[in-house]
Amino acid sequence: MNAPEINRFNTVAWVEGRVVSGVDPSGLCPGNFCDPLNLTSDELRCWQETYFLFKETGVVAIGFERGKVELIHDAMQDVANAISPTNGVGHFRHYLGRRHIRFEQILWGLVGAEKSYFNPVADNYLYINDDTFFFDDLWAKQIIVHELGHLMAHHEIFGFSDLGFADYVGATCNAWLFGKCVSNYHSGDEDPVSNYGGSNNAEDLAESWNIYVLDNERLSAEYPIRNSYFQSSIETTLTRDGFPSQGEFSFADWFGIYHSINGCNIGCSLGTCAISIPDKEQLRLQWESVLTAGVSSRLPSHLTC
Repeated sequence: MNAPEINRFNTVAWVEGRVVSGVDPSGLCPGNFCDPLNLTSDELRCWQETYFLFKETGVVAIGFERGKVELIHDAMQDVANAISPTNGVGHFRHYLGRRHIRFEQILWGLVGAEKSYFNPVADNYLYINDDTFFFDDLWAKQIIVHELGHLMAHHEIFGFSDLGFADYVGATCNAWLFGKCVSNYHSGDEDPVSNYGGSNNAEDLAESWNIYVLDNERLSAEYPIRNSYFQSSIETTLTRDGFPSQGEFSFADWFGIYHSINGCNIGCSLGTCAISIPDKEQLRLQWESVLTAGVSSRLPSHLTC
């Protein structure tokens, strides 16, 4: 598998209508979060997916349709498996899930939305362009994992850092700015895993991380130094910390976050309401009845309500 240039322009996606359809004003799943008793079965399934994703990983998905939430979920499972084949999900929750990382979809064609990116200012936000999902699932996963790599390096999760990575692989640079090469990056004794990875050490780390997670056999065979960086960093951190693990996140946590995002507490504007918005506790009980009753794990994608 050859890693695609994951941040290239896709000039086809927007004109072929790659926009999120049927979302409520908050930009979340179709249907109104403030009126869970009147969701259609398809709308409810999308909200269920956000709950399963959050419960198992702590990750918040904003603005995605159901299938895209499922794909983010699958990508997070791939990351967990790369951390540890035995208890990777528990480690993922401990190191990443507690941050409640937010994946937010942006639409191709909007100013500043020409590519997916990590925002170091809002430092737990990852913005994923809608055209990410234009190709196949692997393409989308590569972009998702790549951007997660930037976030992990920014927070030095598992000891990852852009400058530490450059030092480990023997990269050189004429000028550094805040740990990132800004002039004449040379990737060291190994070639970068992609042309985009050769642009600077931050992209080299993120591209290499995406291959470490999604095609580890290739990275270990063709780029052993880069593979060793991630493997040794993870193993050192887990050993030092005593292999920490965290259990699933709660419905109460999910509800609190999504209620805050939706702003149901704002109430009516201009004296008119499309629905009678329940108070927070009433809404919580309604969601608990429709979302968690008899549901303990993620529903298979092929099932329909």
